[in-house]
Amino acid sequence: MNYIIYQAYGSPIVFTELLFSILSLLRVTPRTDEIRVLVYTDNPVAIEKVLGPDAPILYQLVAAAQWQEWRGIIDFVHRAKLKVLEHAAAHYPGNLLYVDTDTVFTQDSAQLFAQIEAGRPVFHVSEGTLRGGNVLNRKIYRRLRGQQFNANGRSFTVPADTMMYNAGMAGFRSRDAQVISDIIAVTEALYRYYPKHVMEQLAFSLELPKLGTVVEGEAYVVHYWNIKAEVRPMLEAFFAKYQGRPAKELANLTTRLDFAAASQSKLEYYSLAGWQRALRKLMGKQWQMPQMGI
Repeated sequence: MNYIIYQAYGSPIVFTELLFSILSLLRVTPRTDEIRVLVYTDNPVAIEKVLGPDAPILYQLVAAAQWQEWRGIIDFVHRAKLKVLEHAAAHYPGNLLYVDTDTVFTQDSAQLFAQIEAGRPVFHVSEGTLRGGNVLNRKIYRRLRGQQFNANGRSFTVPADTMMYNAGMAGFRSRDAQVISDIIAVTEALYRYYPKHVMEQLAFSLELPKLGTVVEGEAYVVHYWNIKAEVRPMLEAFFAKYQGRPAKELANLTTRLDFAAASQSKLEYYSLAGWQRALRKLMGKQWQMPQMGI
């Protein structure tokens, strides 16, 4: 079985993102009997209220205390995501594809699952090496360079040529679940030394590629992490305007919001040197979110 896995708890806006992502998935999936949408959540009612009780979704109820426990001794929110994947691999055998809620599916995921079944791990997109990538990558490398870490009984360093992958999408086979235990241990070791939110992403990038040749899923899913602040009011307006519409109609309406170009243009703008952005700001040409009709 093929599972697409989400986690959604706490803030109502996270559920708004989740609903839009699931609707986009339903729109591009011709045969929903070939996948299962698996949501780890504390509030399935918030989802059923929009998608209906018959939506093809499996719910794994997770209480607030469990979410906190999954954050571990290091009290790291992204460790909970890893525990979700560990639990899913143990209880839902098959091909597992995790996606963050701030995503939009643009085409059928069947080919991604075929890659996972063949033993190839999936990430959303590569973001350059630590030493030669973006400013954040280089900062991480300078901080971790030469350090020795221990995880699951082995020592490791962080190589300069480590490719950083966006882990807003991560796919693997449940029978390869040992890799998640390794990712958790590496995350804990890195986070204790350098408590930054990207340590889970780095741990993923170090360990998941050991399963096989990485497949990138950017062509299948838009991950709008860098424009969340601009997107969230649009999503709220979308669901307010179309409140009460059937899920199938809502799924078709998701095409009215296209975040791919906006996300890419903002990435390009903030990759400019500081003086270039300052000049553009003086000229009134700083980056702005384009208008979208709902």
